[in-house]
Amino acid sequence: MGILLIGLVLFFGVHCFTSLRVRRQQLIDRVGELRYKMVYSLIAIVGLVLIAWGYSRTSYVALWQAPGWGRSLAPFFMLPALYGVIAANTPSRLKLITRNPMAWGTLLWAAIHLVNNGDLASLLLFGSFAAFSVFNMWSTKQRPLPPSIAPQSFGKEAFLLLLTVLLYLGLVMFHPVLFGVSVF
Repeated sequence: MGILLIGLVLFFGVHCFTSLRVRRQQLIDRVGELRYKMVYSLIAIVGLVLIAWGYSRTSYVALWQAPGWGRSLAPFFMLPALYGVIAANTPSRLKLITRNPMAWGTLLWAAIHLVNNGDLASLLLFGSFAAFSVFNMWSTKQRPLPPSIAPQSFGKEAFLLLLTVLLYLGLVMFHPVLFGVSVF
């Protein structure tokens, strides 16, 4: 459990730091943008590796029984969740609806996984991602609106949707291999 907690602290600690815009800029001014991004990325990657490793090694401690309907809903949550994550770093039309598609996608992913995994390690993992997503949405609203960027063409948006569906199908196929649990 300790490894999982250390990973969560590292991963979300570095991500929370970015919401402290003045301190973040002071650090960038002091060490340079490239060095800041390299250290930030290294800490985030180490945190993510520790999260995965810690989660896989944590003993199962049941907290609640997952409802039967949760598995039925998961596929319907995961497609828009993946689309939000994929569309976040493009001029997607989804950004006409929300400023933070990745946070919404991550929240959907975390929420459906929380419903379907009633153990302590899952509560820590998916609960942390859900809480951070809500914090991230709030933090984003505190910042000035970015300059308006014209949404991409319908063809590029269709490509994003196709990419989302392909990734979704790949996750459905390989979920048992990667995570030890079948989607259906």
